[in-house]
Amino acid sequence: MMKFSSNAFTRITLPNLLVLTIISCATAQKDKYDSARDLFRAGEKLQKQKNYIRAKNKYQQVLEDFPDSKERILAQLLMADSLYKGKEYEEAKVNYQKFIELYPVHPQVDRAHFYRAMSDFRLIDLAARDQTSTRSAIEGFREIIERFPNSPYSKAAEKKKKESVRKLAENTLIIGRFYYRNRSYLSAINRLNGLLK
Repeated sequence: MMKFSSNAFTRITLPNLLVLTIISCATAQKDKYDSARDLFRAGEKLQKQKNYIRAKNKYQQVLEDFPDSKERILAQLLMADSLYKGKEYEEAKVNYQKFIELYPVHPQVDRAHFYRAMSDFRLIDLAARDQTSTRSAIEGFREIIERFPNSPYSKAAEKKKKESVRKLAENTLIIGRFYYRNRSYLSAINRLNGLLK
């Protein structure tokens, strides 16, 4: 019969226990909920507490754990809202777009369109930088105004569209002045003529 010293036992068991502890921590289970409704309500509660990251995770869990529940539809929209309120505008935009594509006739699709455009609007940087987000915001607001003229979001969309057009014009003016200062007069004229149209 082979004898183990306590030192040998410690050398074998301690590393194994350490590995098991690390694995169990790394694979910690998500919060368990009996229903999509309970999980959804937990997300709403977290969102009201302005804990947007945890709220987003609860809505994500509704989508993953209860894909056939009726709560999944609003979970998709509220997950996008959590991202938007948490200032994760790129990710919010993607999730609003997903909602629009999955539920194009949902009563709150106008809201998804509006906040998708607002996500672009929030991404607008300084007037002298790339204006891709500005153009996307203008297009998104235009779509809301045309497709949902009676929506409660259409007036705000009109206001934000005008603001976005003004930012785009400021950008064009800055670039036109740059060309003019550098004696590139034809480029300045071409750029500034765009303001007149």
